[in-house]
Amino acid sequence: MLEYAAFLLLQAIQKLGRYLFEVGPSFLLSGDAYGEYAYLVSLGMLLGTAATLGTPLSLLRIIPESLAQGRREHLVAATTRLVFASFLVLAMPLAVWLLSRHTVAATLATVGFVLAYALTNSLATFFRAQQRVKSWFFYQEMVMPIGTVLVVGVGTLMLSRDSFTAAAILGTAVFIGILTVLAIGHQLRQQFIIRIDGIGITALDRQVLAVSLPMFFTGFTYMLLARIDVILLERFVQRDELGAYNIIVRTCLQVAVLWQLLSSYYVPRIGKLFAEADDRSAARLNQRFTLLSVASTVVLTLAFIIIVYAARLHDYLPVWNDDLEIAFLLVLLGQLFAVCFSSYGYILLFIKKESLNYLNSAVVITLNVGLNILLIPILGVKGAALATLIALAMMKVMETAEVYYFRRTLYLR
Repeated sequence: MLEYAAFLLLQAIQKLGRYLFEVGPSFLLSGDAYGEYAYLVSLGMLLGTAATLGTPLSLLRIIPESLAQGRREHLVAATTRLVFASFLVLAMPLAVWLLSRHTVAATLATVGFVLAYALTNSLATFFRAQQRVKSWFFYQEMVMPIGTVLVVGVGTLMLSRDSFTAAAILGTAVFIGILTVLAIGHQLRQQFIIRIDGIGITALDRQVLAVSLPMFFTGFTYMLLARIDVILLERFVQRDELGAYNIIVRTCLQVAVLWQLLSSYYVPRIGKLFAEADDRSAARLNQRFTLLSVASTVVLTLAFIIIVYAARLHDYLPVWNDDLEIAFLLVLLGQLFAVCFSSYGYILLFIKKESLNYLNSAVVITLNVGLNILLIPILGVKGAALATLIALAMMKVMETAEVYYFRRTLYLR
């Protein structure tokens, strides 16, 4: 019980740190500068997710299988090589694009952020796959955002607020991210569970890539759903409205805080039961996970809506209008829908039907990008929120239908 309470506290600290990392700079930067910061962070996270090639999901299956068979493979080296290679493919076009619209400092900070974000998310998965949830959570979810907030906070006390730029804050995150990657590598080497050696492309690299690519599309699709609206809105709305929309979206994500905690606990255990071919126990555990997730998110969503309007928290945004209010409600509805059907993407992986993610991701990416391009010029921020809601609902419906088609059960008994 004490251990669980300690993890709840870590979860609360992480959520606050991530929120301050994304929203906090709005108190230091001008409206235009914060709009640029929101755009660069969203772009960096989107491309950082692409650079992982899906390893944060595929390793949840590869590592337990490898350890269960007593193999001591060079998975860390293989993962690092794949992530770095994909980063190199993305870095050049990204730099060219950013240099045409932003400063050299902002370009370098964003490119560095892509690499740090990708390596941190991929390598921290080694802890999660071994059910070392606290270590995974600390390195992937806490160090970079909270470290950046602390450094910038100290800098605010020592320097004037005018000393900060979007590039400076993002560059701080890159530096802390690099230190995080080095710390993760040191821990993995010390454990001698998965050794870090070997150079060149190996059969293991190809094996990891083969399993990871379908999961890449899943992870990238989720990040695309969360970030493409901010990226596309930059060209169609004022930056202060873009900043307000970004604050709304990042704030609404907090209603899923308990689901994220439940997911980090239940998903590895459900995966272990599937690996042991114990479908009945997996179904019972998934039912518990789903019920707890939905109940907690419904309660938090209703409480959040009441608090926002009762305390008039929207008055603290750079701007507030009818379009932003509609966007606020649509984003909340999307979060609730996603949580209700959250487990089926994982179950596709566990029943070894991850190749279906090619189809799912192709449909959802096409739908989401197409709706954003169509609706944003007409409806602005509410069009962006509506496009995300429709695409997210489509993805969850497809995942659920596919699990039922292949197993004739929704694993809720």
